[in-house]
Amino acid sequence: MRIGLLPSSGTASRMNGIPKFLLPVSEDLQCLLDYHVRLMQPTVEKIIIPTRSEWVDVVRSFDFGSHVEVIELNTQTMAETLRRA
Repeated sequence: MRIGLLPSSGTASRMNGIPKFLLPVSEDLQCLLDYHVRLMQPTVEKIIIPTRSEWVDVVRSFDFGSHVEVIELNTQTMAETLRRA
């Protein structure tokens, strides 16, 4: 099974509390996370999105479908996120 991993677990400290994955990337206000999920879908069977506890409900609200799993993961670094996910 081919699995895609989209770490979305930053602290948003440099963006005044707005997580980067929510930034709009197109004219129809598609956010960065949605954009990456759509790009990954044709090439993987499952997508795992690790995110911090404060963002879990926000990420789940996108309703990406059953092939996308959102997991709560509070980590300090990207490397730690990738290892634990």
